Amino acid sequence: MVVDNAVTDAEQHEPPPHLATRVISALVLIPVALAAVWLGGIWFAGLLGIGGFLMALEWAALIGLAGKRLFAFAIVSLLIATGFVASAGAAPDPRWTIAVLALGAVTAIAGFALHRSRTGWIGLGIVYCWTPVYALAWLRASEHGLWWVAWVLLVVWGTDIGAYFVGRAVGGAKLVPHISPNKTWSGLVGGMVLAAVAAAIAARWFAMESILALAIAAAGLAVVAQAGDIVESAIKRHFGKKDSGWVIPGHGGILDRVDGLVFVTPLVALVVAIWG
Repeated sequence: MVVDNAVTDAEQHEPPPHLATRVISALVLIPVALAAVWLGGIWFAGLLGIGGFLMALEWAALIGLAGKRLFAFAIVSLLIATGFVASAGAAPDPRWTIAVLALGAVTAIAGFALHRSRTGWIGLGIVYCWTPVYALAWLRASEHGLWWVAWVLLVVWGTDIGAYFVGRAVGGAKLVPHISPNKTWSGLVGGMVLAAVAAAIAARWFAMESILALAIAAAGLAVVAQAGDIVESAIKRHFGKKDSGWVIPGHGGILDRVDGLVFVTPLVALVVAIWG
């Protein structure tokens, strides 16, 4: 009997062959990201613009765009990215933000409603790739924005690290085997715990109030981050792809690396906007 995507207990506990590459990539990229967050201004705007543009290109490749559609999608993405760089780290213009995301949402809804799935995926890509970028830009420009962005990054990274290592060490019941066969319930719990610990330490370090509340919120955001990971896995599975790209050694593409941020950042920005 052949079991699709089966993972034996021995395989579950073996260190993956690309672990060293993943660690080296993280050691290079994390300081770069934190430096851009710390410096703000053109540095953070440039990071967001480049990151968003690369995400959009990976999305185009993922859904199989070619020819005129690929050219048009790349031009639109480049214009949006240029707008971020030109903003030099200022808060995004809400009118521009609404216009871009509305364009994506309307295109997605119309495409799927008219059974033009490729058009629908193009519109969804605009929303998927640029919503977290706008959220990060707004969050960084808000009061105490430096600490909020750093806190969000540490929570998402804590989730990824906890889920990865606890899931491999403990194993157990699969979370969503038909979508992502390597994810386990133990990994989810590990991600929640490490996210809460990272959030509490960061909140203490940044002299933020309500440390316990922020730790509890981080555990909840870990679930959101894992949901983002699962959604991205489902999209890749739909298009028959293992990774969204190859730009980050050991991790795949940009979309593979920021799938948790895609869901977490807009939620945190919304909460901060409403409750401060």
